[in-house]
Amino acid sequence: MKKRTFLIWFPVGIVILLLLIALAGYGLAMREKPDLKRSGLSAVQQNEVPLGSKADLRLEVTLPVHLPPPVCTVTAPAGTVAGAVHVRHGNYLWKYNRWIIQCSLFAVKPGAATGGAIHVAVKGNFPAEETFAIPDFVIAPIQKTGDLPELAGKLEESAKPVSPALFWTILGGAVVIFLGIWLWLRWKYQQKSETAVIPPWVQAELALNRISIEVERKETPLGTAFFRLTDVVRKYLEDRYHLPVTSRTTDEFMIDMRNSSPLPEVDQPFLREFLTSADLIKFAKMPPDENGIRHALNGAKELVRHTTPLTQEGEGKHV
Repeated sequence: MKKRTFLIWFPVGIVILLLLIALAGYGLAMREKPDLKRSGLSAVQQNEVPLGSKADLRLEVTLPVHLPPPVCTVTAPAGTVAGAVHVRHGNYLWKYNRWIIQCSLFAVKPGAATGGAIHVAVKGNFPAEETFAIPDFVIAPIQKTGDLPELAGKLEESAKPVSPALFWTILGGAVVIFLGIWLWLRWKYQQKSETAVIPPWVQAELALNRISIEVERKETPLGTAFFRLTDVVRKYLEDRYHLPVTSRTTDEFMIDMRNSSPLPEVDQPFLREFLTSADLIKFAKMPPDENGIRHALNGAKELVRHTTPLTQEGEGKHV
């Protein structure tokens, strides 16, 4: 039972904890303003770039999760042409989104490449702007004659920035998967742990055997044993055939049995005699004897044996 409870509630606890952490981060981020000065610019790695080649720029901007992606424009240094600006989502840092801005500078004219800058703007509830200077570098002319410079390639089109909604979509999908696994595990273990339904004829047989043992050992008064025997027989008929035995008098029940009886004919005389004896002991206060109890027990066992369905082991049984 403890293992089943653990398997059911452990995944649920993990999902709830992840949701609380994400919501807490989002709530804290809602109060923060963007600090663009914390951004890191990775510019040209070398001081000299050959003519016809390209230099890559990379800028990392960290923003609170509730803000949209930054908007970036590049002012190309002298002697260069700026390629497409790509803004993509880097990673999620609890209550922050890291955005990566990339751009290539194509060297088209030898000389000093100066005056370049990257301008970053953030819109939303807390708008902000910041300009980052591109370090100066030199575009070296081609030294060897007769060789054509290798073109840097076609300028790529600007990629669409990734929205923070992608993170929430992934998180929602993970929650749905966890809940699906939890519901499947719960259904599976409920199917395994369902208690088998004991058929009424098995219940009656066990109860009759118990009364027989108590009578033989004289552990129960005869009157009490007979009343218990009566209750077992009435409950068995009611569960087995859905007959209103417990809510009818003996006369009313026997009239119904004469009109339409599901019992085998061989058992109807015993049932009439048995119910009549039960009324005499209950209402006329006639004391039962030991032989009468044994006779009633044997008759009740025969009644159960005759009315056990054919799917049960044994012979001479009726549906």
